[in-house]
This record gives sequence, structure tokens and C-alpha cells, in this order.
Amino acid sequence: MTWVYSPYIGILHFTSLICVNIAVLAVRRRSTAKVDTLILLMLSLAVWAFAAGLEAAALDLQAKIFCVKLEYIGVVSAPTLYLTFVLEYSRRVDWLTRKRVALLWIVPLVALAAVFSNEWHHLIWVSFTPDPITPGSIIYGHGIGYYLLYTYNYLVMFTGIGLLTLTWIRARPPYRRQAGILLFGSLFPVAAGGIYLVREGTSGLDLIALSFAFTGIMIAIGILRFQLFNLMPVARDILVDSMGEGVLVLDAQNRIVDINPNAINLLGIAGKDVLGMPIDAVVQSPPQLVRQLLDPTHTTAELNPDTIPPRSLEMNATILRDR
Repeated sequence: MTWVYSPYIGILHFTSLICVNIAVLAVRRRSTAKVDTLILLMLSLAVWAFAAGLEAAALDLQAKIFCVKLEYIGVVSAPTLYLTFVLEYSRRVDWLTRKRVALLWIVPLVALAAVFSNEWHHLIWVSFTPDPITPGSIIYGHGIGYYLLYTYNYLVMFTGIGLLTLTWIRARPPYRRQAGILLFGSLFPVAAGGIYLVREGTSGLDLIALSFAFTGIMIAIGILRFQLFNLMPVARDILVDSMGEGVLVLDAQNRIVDINPNAINLLGIAGKDVLGMPIDAVVQSPPQLVRQLLDPTHTTAELNPDTIPPRSLEMNATILRDR
């Protein structure tokens, strides 16, 4: 088995080292944030870049095929880990039910099994042709399984980028800078993947693996400069739902568009699906409360509903003047 070494291979291995170091930085912040998915993501990118370096260094065809199969450990897992990380960072963890997470991993796991059994079905690669121009390089002829995986990975990546873009738009400083750094770092592998697809059927530099260096640098800047994972935004659901006060939001047609658990208890409407319903259809007594809720000119009021034991409620109303 023959191996060669070049600056390009050194850059790939240095990229792998960058990803490992980002994982170490994330480990040190496990006490302040949920970063386990980011750790796994960076380790998968490290495996991808390191195996890409080995594949470029190997001159023997079978060694190259074995190394490129190792690359696919990162290829199949990184996009799904990225989407999971974005959902966790943007506080959309309610979406990550066990069933949905299991569904997300079906395609990556099936694809990885297809990679390591390619000799039996040729779904991922149909040919391995030595490059006549660049000695030691291989032109990979891809099968239908490769293109299905490629499509799935890009759908997952674009979903994550879209969610991260929404987070960046809605965030306030300094959280917008954090989201911006993550968003900018996400664009490098996507652009590199597009270039790879355009020059399909040729050999050359693995731009996708090389792009991980820039992604890792962006995340490092976020961690070291913008307190990524040290300074985390408070989720609206956690903040509002845990308030001791009742919070009720009505739209211009006096329909309930948001309500927290304490307001449900105070209004005595537990067990009802009230979102989207008119407030006067949901709360019909005491009449004084309903009148105050429907009258935007009264911003404060003291209410004394007929309850046992007796209690007094103080209501403060704020008009939202935009959409």
C-alpha cells in the first residue's frame, strides 16, 4: 500500500484538527448550554476531513475506496446533526420528539449501510476510474443512491439554514450576532457542495471537506468573541409560561391568539382548546371581566369575580399597534 503526502492533504488534516478543537471548546460549555449535538457535529466533520486526507494520500485503489467509505460516516451524519443543532439553538426542541428524530436518521443510516455494501448493489458508486490527467486521483461514477442522499442532505441543510435565518431576523443584539456567525459559517459547505456537483465526473480538491475549516473558524469566533453558548437567549415559551401572572393576547377581532397556563387557571377555562376562539365565547362570566377585556380604552382595572374563596384580580392591558 503506497501513500503520498502534499500540502493539500496537510490542510485537510489541519481542518480535522480545527473541528476537534471546536468540539473541545463546546465540551467546556456543557454546564451552561446544551451542546452535545454540536460536539457530535464537529466530530463527524473531523472524521470527514481526516478520511478525505487519507483518501487523497492513498495511491492504491482499494485503499482509496476504503478511505472514501470512512468519509461517508461524516457525509451521512453531518447534515442531520446540523439540523438538530439548529433546532436546539433556536429553541425549537419541541419538534425533536423521539419519533421525528428516528425518522430523520432513517435515510443517513440506510445510506451508510449502502456505502459499506456498495460492491453488492452499486447504488452509491458504479465505477472507479483513474484520472488520466492527475496521477493518483480517482473519478467516482455515482449511482442513484448517491443522488438520493445528496438531495436529502441538501433538503436537511436548507431547512436548517432557513430556521437559522428566521432566528437571525427575529433576534436582538447580541443574539443576532451569534446567529449571524452560525449562519455565515453554514454557507461554506453548501456552496462547496454546489461546486462539487457542477464539476461532477472530474477529480480534484475536496472543497466540501476544506470548507469545514472556515465553518469551524466561524463557530470559534462565535464562542470566543460573541459568548456563544455562554450568553443564551431565554425562550419565549419558558419565560411566559412560567410567569406568575396570567398573560392573554387578543387579535383585532378579539380572538385568543396566545395564553399562558396561569391565565387559563385564573379564567377557569382549563381543559378547553381556546386558541382562535373569540374571548366572549370562551369567558362569559364575570361580565365585568369580559367588558374590561373587550374595552381597549381601559388599560388597568381591579376585578372582583364571584369566587370562593373571594379574590381580587388586577388587570393591566397593553395595545399592540403593529401586526
